[in-house]
Amino acid sequence: MSMATSSYSPASESSPLDQRHYGQRIAEERERLGFTQAEFATLLGIGIKKGRAIEQGSQRPLTTQLMPYLALQRVDMNYVLIGKRIQRD
Repeated sequence: MSMATSSYSPASESSPLDQRHYGQRIAEERERLGFTQAEFATLLGIGIKKGRAIEQGSQRPLTTQLMPYLALQRVDMNYVLIGKRIQRD
């Protein structure tokens, strides 16, 4: 009896949870708030190289340790994490 194996791999799909998408959305939020990459990296307590690498998707997305700093800077975390904006009144 032969069992078929699936070639599905979440990392191979273009998902909103993909590392590249996190970086793109973090860059969009940084620009929306009017920060340069250097300013934003300083606010988050990371180096400019790490900040650039995150935005380019070549570094792991920001860890939960940095999420409170992003929230303090008015970053829409819902958008960064899943790609959907929260409508606020």
